[in-house]
Amino acid sequence: MQKQQVTLSDVAKKAGVAKSTASMVLNNRARKGTVRISDQTIERVRKVAHEMGYFVGLTARAKAGSRTSIIGLIMYSISPTGSQLQMIEGITEVFRKEKVTLAMGMVTRDNLELELEEIHIMAQKGFDGLILEPSTGLLNMLDANPELIPNPDRVVILNRPPIAGLPAAWTNEEECGFIAAQHLLDQGHQNIAVLGDQYTFLSSKFDAHRTQVQRFWGFQKALQAHGLSAMRARCLEDVFDLDGVTGVFCGLGPQATELLGACLDRDIRVPEDLSIVGYNNSIEKNQVRPKITTIDKKASKLGQQAAKMILEARDGKRPEDVILTPGLIVRESTRQVYPPRVRL
Repeated sequence: MQKQQVTLSDVAKKAGVAKSTASMVLNNRARKGTVRISDQTIERVRKVAHEMGYFVGLTARAKAGSRTSIIGLIMYSISPTGSQLQMIEGITEVFRKEKVTLAMGMVTRDNLELELEEIHIMAQKGFDGLILEPSTGLLNMLDANPELIPNPDRVVILNRPPIAGLPAAWTNEEECGFIAAQHLLDQGHQNIAVLGDQYTFLSSKFDAHRTQVQRFWGFQKALQAHGLSAMRARCLEDVFDLDGVTGVFCGLGPQATELLGACLDRDIRVPEDLSIVGYNNSIEKNQVRPKITTIDKKASKLGQQAAKMILEARDGKRPEDVILTPGLIVRESTRQVYPPRVRL
């Protein structure tokens, strides 16, 4: 038999107070303005509510004009080797200090319909704000239909450039690719490959919201400055079919460790035979042997910045966009092959 839901009236009756008094206590308005409710009454109402299992719903708090202190988070993907877990860590670090609760929505996995549904559900729940890592499909749609985002003044875009007038926190992805290529050039490599997927090598603005496309543009830009062009590998097998390749940039998070394992299976030594540069400083890149040189997109800091921005938006301010400059972490998977080329 389903348990009957406890109402605010039930709590007020058992505590021996008016419903309005119970509402002010449970919505943290018992000492605001001219309201004066005794400590004994506040304690009694809260105790009764706890014993009866009463919870103040988000919608009720919003109607009462009280801050919910709950921020929603929607991500298009989460993987053990991706940057999302680090971004979540950064977000929670800020929220923990500010006594803010993080409500995680469904991981949408490029399902545009689910993505829009999750966004509207969080808006209906009366959350204080929303941090959104949108899919490429949603970004493309928002270009033409910015009104798809309800309450845009309470939304911050994460890990993507600004779109539809929404503030954003992101890392310069073109710079990620540029730094990776420059490191291999500085190590003397000339036959340099980039490992991506079918979208990586697009040369026009079509689908330019894809971060791996931006990384490829930056990678190619660095090589072109030295009169070179990137060798292209769409999958791991393609790398081993490239003639004379000595250095590879893996443009997606898990690819560097996957390539390292494939090299081991083929008795290809890293970095003696092949230098590998990874993307994103996830933990496994420092655990495998050799340790992997990688581009640090500073994902945890990115999450921290987004968290600070959404708290500003919650307080009625228009946060400034934040763009982070990536860094290079040199480890054991790259080496100098001969005197490095002079930078132009």
